[in-house]
Parts: sequence; structure tokens; C-alpha cells
Amino acid sequence: MRSGVEVHAHPLEISLGMVFIGIGVPFAFAAMAKLIVDAVRPSETGVATGMNTVMRTIGSVIGGQVGAAIVSADTIGGSHVPAESAFVAAFWVSAAIAVVGAVLARFIPSRRSTVPVLAD
Repeated sequence: MRSGVEVHAHPLEISLGMVFIGIGVPFAFAAMAKLIVDAVRPSETGVATGMNTVMRTIGSVIGGQVGAAIVSADTIGGSHVPAESAFVAAFWVSAAIAVVGAVLARFIPSRRSTVPVLAD
């Protein structure tokens, strides 16, 4: 009998998780670009969106390598096949880093728009 915590034993469960991520990530990236454009002066839009791309790329590369290191550190019986516990550990580390990032993002000061309104 399966425990209530194990939600990755069947292909359908994995597929549903992938659909959830496949829907969420594009919405987040689209919203992020809009928020960046709204947060900077028009003359800084190119630099701000470029920095977003660079930081997202660096984060993806580092995250991928950390995940690969965690997964490859725990193998089944001395083979080169990663154990299930390695994947679970990698996902928990990813979740913890995401929570830390979300908390840190709350400390980023917001910049209110000070565009003057012209009276007719």
C-alpha cells in the first residue's frame, strides 16, 4: 500500500506535475517581463530586461548543476543509476531555495511611478 506522501509512483502523477509546471512557468516569465518594464524608466528598459535574461540564465545553469550533483551523489547499488531518494532530495533542496528566494524578494523595495499628470 502506498503512503499518502508518495505522489510520484505512476506516470499519470508525473504527467500532471509536468502539466502544472508547464502552465505556471510561462505565466511567471511573462509576468516578470511586464513587471520589469513597468518598474524602470523607459530609457532603462533594455538594460533591465537584459539583466533579467542574464540572471535567469545564470540561475538556470547553477540550478541545473546543483541538481545534477545532488542526483548523482546517491546511486543504486554502486551503479550509475540515481536512487529515488536522490531525486527527492534534489526537489526538497529546490523547494527550500525557492522559499528563500521568495522571502528575499519581499525585501526588494517597490518604486512608485511619479509620472506627472498634465491638466487639460
